Amino acid sequence: MVLPTEVRSQIPVPGDPVCAFCHVDLKSNAPHKKSCPYYSEPEEEEESSSSSSSSSSSSSPSTPSGPTPELPFKNGKCPQCGRSVPGGAYLNSDNIHSGCQLGDAIWEYYHYMNIWGKAKKKKDVNQAWSNMKDAEEKILRVAENALRRGYSIGPSTHLADYTPEPEHTTTTAPLLDCPVVQVLPAFSSINESNIRHAAPVALTGHHDWGEIDERATLEFFKTLNNGRPITFNDLKYDMERYNHEGGPVVIGIHQANGRYVWFVFTRQANGKYAPASGKLNNQTELLNNGNTVQTTDVRYEGQGRFIIREYEGGIKRIFNTSGELIVAGTNVGLLHKQIDGKQLLYQDWSEDMHYIYDETGKNLFVGKSIEQYDDALVVNTLGGHYAMYNWRGERLELDDVDYFQEINAYNNGGSYYVLRDRRHGYAVMGRGFKRVGGWYSTPDEAHRAWQRGY
Repeated sequence: MVLPTEVRSQIPVPGDPVCAFCHVDLKSNAPHKKSCPYYSEPEEEEESSSSSSSSSSSSSPSTPSGPTPELPFKNGKCPQCGRSVPGGAYLNSDNIHSGCQLGDAIWEYYHYMNIWGKAKKKKDVNQAWSNMKDAEEKILRVAENALRRGYSIGPSTHLADYTPEPEHTTTTAPLLDCPVVQVLPAFSSINESNIRHAAPVALTGHHDWGEIDERATLEFFKTLNNGRPITFNDLKYDMERYNHEGGPVVIGIHQANGRYVWFVFTRQANGKYAPASGKLNNQTELLNNGNTVQTTDVRYEGQGRFIIREYEGGIKRIFNTSGELIVAGTNVGLLHKQIDGKQLLYQDWSEDMHYIYDETGKNLFVGKSIEQYDDALVVNTLGGHYAMYNWRGERLELDDVDYFQEINAYNNGGSYYVLRDRRHGYAVMGRGFKRVGGWYSTPDEAHRAWQRGY
């Protein structure tokens, strides 16, 4: 592995092969002290001399030769996570900083170094040496990644590192943009008018919302009248709904049976209004079983920015004011939230399939469930994994991991999330997509890291 000089200079590399417990020189093949966990009883003299003579060449430290760089952790601290390292060693399982990749990699190196130092058979020496070199590469790789993520690698010069006070957990810069969703009123007519007339009103002429294109309108209604001519005397309405920004106009014509027939008029190139083409004026909806259902209502929602055409059975079609269909179905509607000025809509295909769109029709999220928070969304994907997104639909990635086993939200001194990965452990994500520390072996460690870092 070739690293830039400025990066390599910050990475602690393993030191001379000495036992981290009893400090014997492993180059000399000296036995470990009795208090050392690597101590083993000496073999019988005859077997020992025989073994020694047969393995002296293979177990000699010069075959292969040991590493010689300076021993890390001079201040007794892990250079990535800052936790204390008793004795400067990573050999006791109690001292393993689970979730700290750099510390674990260096523990692994020393583990194999000690095995190498006491190996008697050539194959064991070579295997331990190979494992040491793999661990050394891992140290360099993990440290380089840590530097790229903003961690400071190397002996600390801060006074706090030499006191018994717990260190402040490192918090990264934002890993994603964090736009906060804006909640909108569920019911608002601030940008729309909904007028019921006491007596039918002629469609022709000028209205508050504009003027009818008579020729285009008569041609449209002629097709509905089986090709027979129709006059404006026949076209009178009782209800009109419109927004105040030149959007479509909804006209309701009262029928003798008490029901309304609804038509939508849109502004034409000449500035006048004519009936909209396409699905915006579909009076019926075809069901999967071949039956049709009739329109029951057409109205504005979302402060005049959406038109809802509702059919019997609760089926809805939701259009934007350009007449473009966004979503349709029985379980569709507005979230009454917006991001970057765009309102959001939902569509529930089933209990296990949910969608969120923006007002342009762009699909932002899909999953078995979608938990919504003001700064992020947690999606249980159709594959059963969990992913974390910002409200623009951008997915969070931590160390090449973007799908997790579990993601939970908490609020303790501020809101944060704990993410669990099968291989790495637990990660903590603070508000604004700022990561707190690295990986942790248990949820408790992750919560403690948040307490130290927020």
